[in-house]
Amino acid sequence: MANYNKPHIDISGRRIKVDYKSNSSARSTKPARERREHGRRLQQQMDAAYLEIAQIRANSPPLPDDLPAPEGEYLTVELARSHRELMAPAALGPEVRQGTVQVAENDARTITFHVSPRGREILSQLLDEYVNGERTAKGNPPRASLAEPIESIRATRLEELWREEQALLPALGDAATWWALWCARGFEASAAHLGQALGVTVANEDRWARFPEAIVVPVLATRLQIEMMIWSGRGEIGELGVARDNPTVIMDDMRDYQDDLINDLAGRISWPGADVPAVCILDTGANRAHPLIEPALFAVDMQTLDERWGVDDSHPGGHGTGMAGLALLGDLTTPMADLVEPVLSHRLETVKILPPAGWPGHDPVNYGAVTSSAVSLAEGRAPARNRIICCAVTNEDRPGDGPSRWSAALDQMASATQDGDGDDAPRRLIVQAMGNLQMGAAKDDNRDPDDFAGEDPAQAWNAITVGGYTNFDQIAEAGYQDWTVVSAAGDPAPIARNSVSWPESRSPVKPDVVFEAGNRAVSPYDEPIMDKLPSLSVLTTGKGAGQALTPFNATSAATAAASRMAAQLTAAFPTYWPETIRALMAHSGEWTPRMRAQLDNVDGLRDRRHPRRRFGYGVPKLYRAMRSAEDDFAMIAQDTIQPFARSGASGVRFGDAHYYPLPWPKAMLEDLDNRRLRLKVALSYFIEPNPSFDARIDPARYRSHGLRFDLKRRGEGLREFQSHTNAEFGRANVRRESDSGWMFGPDAVSAGSLHVDVWEGPAVELAARDQLCVYPVTGWWRTRPALKKLETPARYALIVSIQSDGVDLYTPVNVAAAVPVAAQAEVAIR
Repeated sequence: MANYNKPHIDISGRRIKVDYKSNSSARSTKPARERREHGRRLQQQMDAAYLEIAQIRANSPPLPDDLPAPEGEYLTVELARSHRELMAPAALGPEVRQGTVQVAENDARTITFHVSPRGREILSQLLDEYVNGERTAKGNPPRASLAEPIESIRATRLEELWREEQALLPALGDAATWWALWCARGFEASAAHLGQALGVTVANEDRWARFPEAIVVPVLATRLQIEMMIWSGRGEIGELGVARDNPTVIMDDMRDYQDDLINDLAGRISWPGADVPAVCILDTGANRAHPLIEPALFAVDMQTLDERWGVDDSHPGGHGTGMAGLALLGDLTTPMADLVEPVLSHRLETVKILPPAGWPGHDPVNYGAVTSSAVSLAEGRAPARNRIICCAVTNEDRPGDGPSRWSAALDQMASATQDGDGDDAPRRLIVQAMGNLQMGAAKDDNRDPDDFAGEDPAQAWNAITVGGYTNFDQIAEAGYQDWTVVSAAGDPAPIARNSVSWPESRSPVKPDVVFEAGNRAVSPYDEPIMDKLPSLSVLTTGKGAGQALTPFNATSAATAAASRMAAQLTAAFPTYWPETIRALMAHSGEWTPRMRAQLDNVDGLRDRRHPRRRFGYGVPKLYRAMRSAEDDFAMIAQDTIQPFARSGASGVRFGDAHYYPLPWPKAMLEDLDNRRLRLKVALSYFIEPNPSFDARIDPARYRSHGLRFDLKRRGEGLREFQSHTNAEFGRANVRRESDSGWMFGPDAVSAGSLHVDVWEGPAVELAARDQLCVYPVTGWWRTRPALKKLETPARYALIVSIQSDGVDLYTPVNVAAAVPVAAQAEVAIR
């Protein structure tokens, strides 16, 4: 399965530009054994174990179609009791990978191994050499140091992978609980992917613990689902344990040791230099004196809109400081408890945009100007620095169901089209919160989030708008044993707003992505209802004395986490545009099993619109955004397109379309026949907003331009595809067949400047879908030529990713992508 260690594939050079016309307008001390008897017995036991495993797999429920066949087997080796030292499994090589070691009360010792197909050959050869090989000069059988300590070999049982007390092991039939999957380094992403395919909820990466030889991935699963992971995978799981990490341990049980924990973590961090990207937090200020903030926040990078306010955090609960800790370090629960040595590639800036208590607030209609002024302060201080603008402030009196001055100001800032921006002004990456429900403690105070629209300026087209989901469903605080949670793990967070009630045809799909926003607890009597329990929240930096660490939740927490990921990607890819970073985040998103069930349990494409407006394109995964894998890879293009042009002396027309011959290994795909593959396309660009006139009811009046993509369909020749997508090639002679296999389909795109869809289908069909077109749709640059923006070029980022689950398509695609396109001329393909 996927090992994300490959660079993404650049296909920018494959672009072909054409004119566009719309078609629509250790050793044993035991005495030597009798080697032939012992060796043959071990061979028989090993063959019996392989047979038993094959029968288990044959009698197991069928696997999802998109999972490859299981590969390899788990074997348990019991050592002779007289062998106090364990075997030297490293001598067997990486194809026979060691897992759990257990010692029973009778001193019997067992070791579990995952044996790959090549490892199976290695073990067979080892025993054959032990039985039949010539003795050494000392008279010992060959390979005796490995074979003679073994008392028996059998198929592994789940209990033998358990590294904890057996009393803690969940039983069959128990409800889902949190397990810790101990994975050898390099297998953690594959384990997460396998679990998700089997309906398991996988914790966000901030909850993963990293040690020298293992990555621990918490998952919410039943015992049956864990059994399925063991028998359905390829050895991703080395050991199993309890997922113990919980903020309650640090907030309550270890309260007296918080300062020591903080100082220990601060000493392990490699702090960033000055010339790195920054997350610029527009909030209530920050407590720079905090040991986990000060090294990454210069005093001169703390600014305020009003000098009388000061720059320190004036929020009673330390909201700005909590945002700063999450944006810099993420959820502190795991780093506080493990031995990881984080290396930071970004730093912080803060601009205080909210006044302290007692000062008059901003006029809501001026929030756009407030935000713009704050960004100008940061840019004036360090104009050459790349930065992510992070804003968790929303206007609770204003729903985001249409463009506003504030949302349009964000769109202007992102596209560098506000007054004062020159032609060389940088585009800006803005991360904006979706907004929260104002929930009370009484049952009647709590409503369905679908009834509460995302708040202004969450509707900004060019921003990465962040909603909330939760994986926290276990209440650990004393005295709350009988309480339950509002949302199941993997569901949208109960406090997070969405855009289900926004007009479908006129508003962008928001949120774009979701991050952890915490859960709420309900008493056995249905009220009171509480949030911010530590076990249902992330852990972050607190405001000051007595509050060095604090639980944090809601879409503020989610927005800070999203900003952190955007900064990490910006540092890793300094040549990528903000449009590309946004596309990377969306392309890397994955829906939890609970989200996917909402998308799948509907009758058609139209019914998927509401689920998409609850949780967008899922939970972004940093490892997928950073790197590609042999069977899960991304192809990326950054380019500039001319959406519109002049026609004659006074006329206007569409400008260009871009065609991408996709570097498919056609013969290989055809040989894969009906094997299911998954293709995701993300198209990201920034529009220049025009919120005047009827922009609220017509997206084409608000946007400067729009872009769309189309993929060649099975059965279409190249010329036919071109004719269907571009009238410059003439009108198509045949009616185009419907394009099945998409999660949302082209009719689901009407507004917004980030378009993502997923296609699933057989490999043989994908082989024929080897051309992609990016083309313009109308906007006010075209319909209002008097504003003199008609011939303005526009940038975009395109990401095409493929998941092939166990099949290496990366290598042949990467080779083909390096071959120049024969028709690489700036003329129409004829």
